[in-house]
Amino acid sequence: MVERYAEGIDAATTLPSWSMAKSILHAAVGVLIGEGRLSLDAPAPVPGATLEDLLAMRDGLAWQEHYEPGAPSDVQEMLFGAGRADTAAFTLGRSVAHPPGEVFCYSSGTTNVVSSMVADVVGRGDAYLAWLRSAVLESAGMPSAVPKFDGAGVWIASSFCYSTAPELAAFGRRCLDGGTGWLPAGWIAEGTRLRSRDADGQGYGLH
Repeated sequence: MVERYAEGIDAATTLPSWSMAKSILHAAVGVLIGEGRLSLDAPAPVPGATLEDLLAMRDGLAWQEHYEPGAPSDVQEMLFGAGRADTAAFTLGRSVAHPPGEVFCYSSGTTNVVSSMVADVVGRGDAYLAWLRSAVLESAGMPSAVPKFDGAGVWIASSFCYSTAPELAAFGRRCLDGGTGWLPAGWIAEGTRLRSRDADGQGYGLH
């Protein structure tokens, strides 16, 4: 095996995950589904939407996922502004733009609503962190990963799971292996099944 890093970074450097955290959340949901503690048809906090709708980024809420300076941006307000204290509540305060399940809209806010649904099952704050470490991160090959939580005790799973490059690669390897012995059979395949395409033609499954 050969490893090569950019200047100033090595195998022990902690890196931000950004949206790779969404895939880790997908695994967390899979664990709970395998245990019978969640289901894809579970009602979501968005009226008329299910957990599956949220995982597919089809909750129907209006959302602007822009990162350019000066652009109107719900995601920046959620992560760094008024929404950072309770990311799920901030997202659920957006207006309804479409019926749930009909229109794809990539939304980091939606991810944090999914994370809040996980928190409703496993507990918030320290309880969520303890469960995430034992049930997901250690099994994923990421024992030193550091998830960041908002003020409501919900993991900001849209963006923040700090980890080293080798541990992120280990998680990817386990996903490529189908999550065998860790996630429910077929969960990775279900997550990567094409469900939507964005305006640029990029495909999307379930987080």
